[in-house]
Amino acid sequence: MPSIFSHNNIPVDGLNLQDAIVKNNVFSYSGGPVPTFKNCTLEDNQFAFHGPALNTLTLLRLIASLYPKDKRPTLGEFLGLDIHESLTVAVPDTKSDTDNEQSE
Repeated sequence: MPSIFSHNNIPVDGLNLQDAIVKNNVFSYSGGPVPTFKNCTLEDNQFAFHGPALNTLTLLRLIASLYPKDKRPTLGEFLGLDIHESLTVAVPDTKSDTDNEQSE
């Protein structure tokens, strides 16, 4: 019978999780050893990135922002992966609220 993890903040650097149902949690990743999930089901979780992991995502967003919106590669294309689902690298609006107020 699988373990059930629900409504937790789970640091995943180096985590080895097996035979688990993981739902409604926040996974925190700081760029350490990549976690492993064996025979796990993930449902309605969120992901938080810190330190080097956040720096890497920030770099990927910056690079993606250099492409015109209509020519932005999927995440798989961007990373050179052969994935079946088309995931697009999301680029947040880089203007701060203060910038938006000043331009109005």
